[in-house]
Amino acid sequence: PALVVLSVCSAGRGPERIGDAGASDLSGAFLAAGADAVLLAPTDLPFEPVARYAPLLQAELARGATPSEALWRARVELA
Repeated sequence: PALVVLSVCSAGRGPERIGDAGASDLSGAFLAAGADAVLLAPTDLPFEPVARYAPLLQAELARGATPSEALWRARVELA
């Protein structure tokens, strides 16, 4: 897929290792499996903003927006 969105708390938290290609964490696994981009958070996320943001992002992607356009439009909509 072009974009993988992991909207759970700390999905991006993982050990940082110098020289590691990144395949040992969750985002690296998706990238190694063929994803073009992975969106995740290294910290805990409040439920309410994520619950409002995720459907907006999905709607923009369904309309045919590129991942970067969809991310931007969803943020603008929430603002």
